[in-house]
Amino acid sequence: MILKNTEDIPYPDGWPPEEFFVSHTSVTRKQLDQFELLLENNASETELDKFLRNNPSVLANSLRPLSTGHHGVWVISQQTIRPSMSATHKGLIPDFIVGGRNSGGFSWFVMELKGADREMLNEKNNYLYFSPTANHAIGQVIEYIDYCASAQSFLRDTMHLTEFREPKGLIIIGRQSEFSKNARREKFKSAWNRFMGHKIEIRTYDAILRYVRSEVELQEGKTAIGIGTPITERPSHTTGRTGHVSGGSAGRNRHR
Repeated sequence: MILKNTEDIPYPDGWPPEEFFVSHTSVTRKQLDQFELLLENNASETELDKFLRNNPSVLANSLRPLSTGHHGVWVISQQTIRPSMSATHKGLIPDFIVGGRNSGGFSWFVMELKGADREMLNEKNNYLYFSPTANHAIGQVIEYIDYCASAQSFLRDTMHLTEFREPKGLIIIGRQSEFSKNARREKFKSAWNRFMGHKIEIRTYDAILRYVRSEVELQEGKTAIGIGTPITERPSHTTGRTGHVSGGSAGRNRHR
């Protein structure tokens, strides 16, 4: 087995700034253990935001179920997209702007985090509806998407976000335990993502955890290849360019 060296391949022209680049394959066992502990303790939004800002390769795995990011992910945290004008015209600052690249090009998302200690749904008088926390997140993301659509040329040119147009929304909230023993809640969540997921997708932190665990176990040789990019086409850590395996198969910093 010979793994061709991709470290000396120049970063491609026309891609977003290299300082934002991260690969979902760079997650480690330590990061997995830390993330899992935070979720077991039902961490707050503040705790999870801090962890994900410091560990963007964990966040990169949020794009894997969305069929992008196989050729690289770009993570930008706390980026002001609209400055504050007055007390009644506040600025807009998504938790994250995340871009993914696959064979079809680039896809961009504005991401809003809520705590693992929050639920997505409430129930009263046999009616299901979004919790105040989830409803607030949906309102925030709608504003982010709408503003990004109107200012896409400015954002694309000033932030150098390749192929940035109207982004999609991604909300991460709560745990899968809210749904695992409640078929009605699970059906409600699935219906939202089926009807509205093309614009705003809502997922739990367990969705990220599953892919992070799968990646770490793959690195450790504990699972067969099944989820994500074939191991013969894993993105290079430094460039996102594909590193190919010959003769068999192989068992950043912030910019403001």
